[in-house]
Amino acid sequence: MNENELIQMLHWYQPEKSQEEAVCALAKIYTNPSKKLDNLFMLLGKHSWENYCRIVPKTGENRHTAIYSLLGLLGDMTWPGAYQAVDVLSIMETEDLIPKLEEIITKAYNNNDPPWLAGLKILVTQLQPEVYALLDKDTIEYLKKADY
Repeated sequence: MNENELIQMLHWYQPEKSQEEAVCALAKIYTNPSKKLDNLFMLLGKHSWENYCRIVPKTGENRHTAIYSLLGLLGDMTWPGAYQAVDVLSIMETEDLIPKLEEIITKAYNNNDPPWLAGLKILVTQLQPEVYALLDKDTIEYLKKADY
């Protein structure tokens, strides 16, 4: 089965067995360091985002290539996969996550996007205290503009 066929199988209307087969097959494909998970995300619609969040942890060391797309899912916590993205991001390697998280928090702040800041704040509150302590003070201040 080719990658495009597997992507179609991720749709939430597909049988669960087909979705699981696609998740496992795509995870295997995306363990390859030349494959970027953010690129896979751009091929998906909302109907596949929860399955995307199931793929990422199964890609081993390549999972860091999904950080930007997962942070993007936090733009609206009602989107499918948003809370799963929080769970996946909270187990990312600190050195991969922190610089990108600070960058995206700053972007959401500069774009005056309180809903996105709220989603990012949910993630930050789930980080381990030692990881939270690594965040820049300005970044933490920006989160005060969150919707909640």
